[in-house]
Amino acid sequence: MDTTCRSIADTTNQLARIYADHGGDLAMALALAHAAAERAPDARQVDDTVGWILYKNGLTSLAVAALRRGVARDPGNPIPRRHLAMAYLRTGDIDHARASLEAAAALEPSAREVDVGTPEV
Repeated sequence: MDTTCRSIADTTNQLARIYADHGGDLAMALALAHAAAERAPDARQVDDTVGWILYKNGLTSLAVAALRRGVARDPGNPIPRRHLAMAYLRTGDIDHARASLEAAAALEPSAREVDVGTPEV
């Protein structure tokens, strides 16, 4: 993949994240994330973005699948692990949620305590 195509995919992914995280249109965010995934299917951050948007749309089982891919592609990044933990928590899978949060905390030395809490519904 050439750098221009990668740059467009990265920018599209970031725009999708902005829409998702700052009160934007989640349908547009998902469309942008999918467009980024088409341009750069091997990009590590795209699976996390797609999964996070699916989570925010209430499509939790689809979110878990995308976020698991994101964790597998970028195992050193705590953000997809935190997102995956939240998705697991929403499904009621406390054990996997705890394991994901603990793995994220291990990657972030400043995060000393992990609170699984109650799932968002």
